[in-house]
Amino acid sequence: MQQAVARGATHRRSFVQEVRRGPPVEVVTGDASERYDLVVLATGLNGYPLALYSFDYRPPPVGSMFQTELYLGHDEVQRRLGSSVHVFLPPDDVATYGILIPKGPFVTVSLLNARSQMRSLRQFLGLDEVAAVLGKRVRQVCGCLPRISVGLARNFVDDGLVAIGDTAATRLYKNGIGSALATAERAAWTAIYHGPGRYEFATSYLPLCDAIEHDNRIGRLLFLQVPLLKRAGMLPMAHCRLAADGRGRPGASELHTRLLWGMFTGAYSYQDLFHMTLNAGLLIRFMRALGSSVLHCAASRTRLSPHARRPAIGGDGVGRSDVL
Repeated sequence: MQQAVARGATHRRSFVQEVRRGPPVEVVTGDASERYDLVVLATGLNGYPLALYSFDYRPPPVGSMFQTELYLGHDEVQRRLGSSVHVFLPPDDVATYGILIPKGPFVTVSLLNARSQMRSLRQFLGLDEVAAVLGKRVRQVCGCLPRISVGLARNFVDDGLVAIGDTAATRLYKNGIGSALATAERAAWTAIYHGPGRYEFATSYLPLCDAIEHDNRIGRLLFLQVPLLKRAGMLPMAHCRLAADGRGRPGASELHTRLLWGMFTGAYSYQDLFHMTLNAGLLIRFMRALGSSVLHCAASRTRLSPHARRPAIGGDGVGRSDVL
């Protein structure tokens, strides 16, 4: 904001009540009504809804997140989490998945599709595998219930109007800052070098948003494995065995580690991740690990009595930076 003002932009804080179709486009605030060649919708999905008159804009479909910050202190965070992101697959009645992200003296907890908000948080923190990382004594300092985009908006370009970031297109389940930057840059370039009209945006800006949505479709396909990981014990065991195999032979399972890391952190596009899954060497190693896991599960069922409880599959083979 400071850089934009230093280069001649005017920054004025006003509550925008409505935007009316032009040309030029009319912006109505609490104390004025002004007209502009272009209005950029950059409100995200968690602010007050904006009245857009005579525009056919439709926001994207949304999902839910529950996020909170826990205070542990610098030393405790380093001792327990280091610099690694920790991903967990809790029961379906808690959330789809949960992530712990170390941030200085704090740990950010994010639950995708938390079923009952605060109760889901208590249930998640109470899981043995989560408590083994965080310990029993954690202090919650804040929390929120953000809505997240899970699809593409409709009619988000028009004459004198363009939406960017979460209000248009963003990467599925990932930090929206990168998508906001990419869409803002392309929208600005289009407006400056081609013009602020619907045709210009449709020609130069929409292809980027369509590419983001295409990548998200592949992401939805990849995330279909999450329910399978929860319900089929041999699958997480196979991942554990494959990761452990990589420790004994550095580089052998690097692709597997990159795949898991990229799935939950956004380090790679979903298309790149999908291509990784088709690597012949990775597929062969995973099938071997899966076969060993099936044999192990069969042997365990033979040894256990009918009333014995199967032990949870923890992080002995994967490590804290991968899926638990």
